[in-house]
Amino acid sequence: MHSVRSLYESQSGTYSAVSTGVTSGVGFAGGRAVPVAGRTVTRTSGRTSTLLADTLAPPPVPAMPPRRGGFLIGLALAAPVAAGCLTVPLLASGADDAARNAVIFWAAIGGPFLLVAVALIVHRITSRQRAQRAYDAYSAIYPSQSAVWNAAFFCNRCNLAFLPAGALGVPGRHQTVAPQFQYMVTAVAAQLRA
Repeated sequence: MHSVRSLYESQSGTYSAVSTGVTSGVGFAGGRAVPVAGRTVTRTSGRTSTLLADTLAPPPVPAMPPRRGGFLIGLALAAPVAAGCLTVPLLASGADDAARNAVIFWAAIGGPFLLVAVALIVHRITSRQRAQRAYDAYSAIYPSQSAVWNAAFFCNRCNLAFLPAGALGVPGRHQTVAPQFQYMVTAVAAQLRA
């Protein structure tokens, strides 16, 4: 019998490696074959774990998603500005209908991009608010899930994950098979918060 934390840490880890090599081949320059040689460096890194460690993984730490979409908004806003700059020669022409033509030109070229920019800004604001609500909701339950995960044990002989009776002040002994461990953590954490 092991604590879930020690079992998870013993069956998962990270790795990184660097390998070097020599390459050779034939290139073409000036219409003729030229021998080519070089050195390659390959860097590899990642995480390795057993299936059991993946099944008994700790609850993920709450994190806000990265901010994205600023480039597209800037690009969509640049088009109306560019269209406005292109209307300057129309206005400077001094023709009787120059102002009307400039407005029509800007509306045809810059207007759709301005609408796209407004839509992107609204989408970014609403998706950020949705992400903030999800982050706040998960941040509220994460401490109890983490506490249950840290208090849990795993029996190798019977392949059961369990929370000992009375652990964390939760009445009764909670146990489950390894694939259902995350559901047990969520259910017991809900009891802790109640």
